[in-house]
Amino acid sequence: MEHSRSRFNPYLVKSAGLFSIIGGLLSLGGLFYILIVLGSYGLTMNMFSQPSSLLPWIYKNSFAYSLLWLHQLLFGVLMVPVPFAGAQLFRQHHSSRSSALATLSYLIGMVGFILIILSALTYFSFSPITARGWVQGQSSALLMHDIFSTLGMQLRLFGMMMISLWLMGIGIHLVRKNKIDMFAWFSFALLIFTFIVSLGKAYGAYDWESFLGILLAFTYIWLGLLMRQKSRA
Repeated sequence: MEHSRSRFNPYLVKSAGLFSIIGGLLSLGGLFYILIVLGSYGLTMNMFSQPSSLLPWIYKNSFAYSLLWLHQLLFGVLMVPVPFAGAQLFRQHHSSRSSALATLSYLIGMVGFILIILSALTYFSFSPITARGWVQGQSSALLMHDIFSTLGMQLRLFGMMMISLWLMGIGIHLVRKNKIDMFAWFSFALLIFTFIVSLGKAYGAYDWESFLGILLAFTYIWLGLLMRQKSRA
């Protein structure tokens, strides 16, 4: 138990809690950027499913569009250390099961945020190239856009699934301590909703990703506040 406690770093947990809060605010800022800022340049949500309309728009507004993915890249980098810091809270328990759950949980969370980073890099790198090719009349530009946009979307959706699994791992830890913990039960519901949204998006049945993004953003803020509170305990 003493060895477990000696590994607990309250400064790391407190700092990661701040990163999580900032990450949540960045997520909300990203939605604002898409709907308001890029919307003022003429972007609509329907364009994302209509490459023939989206690609000319990207060509005209490549800098503004690239900022969107740089924003997502910054978010992913900022959030990568948060799962490891969250595992510090698990390891305060003297149960080896809690320690194993902590390790598995933070690895899943880190992989999730790394996938978000890879998704952002994919969009950032291919979008200007395929947009320029489309405007120049290259017949393969639309096909390349479809391939890379599908890859970026799948990376992002799978990343969100992994992040939700990580949050559920935290929820399992919390509910073992307190059966009525609000964050714990919310994390279970969030995982189910993430699965439903990812399935619908992947098969083109419906697109509720914006709603999921809002939920995740507030979850990051909530988690950050919890981590900072527990770091003082």
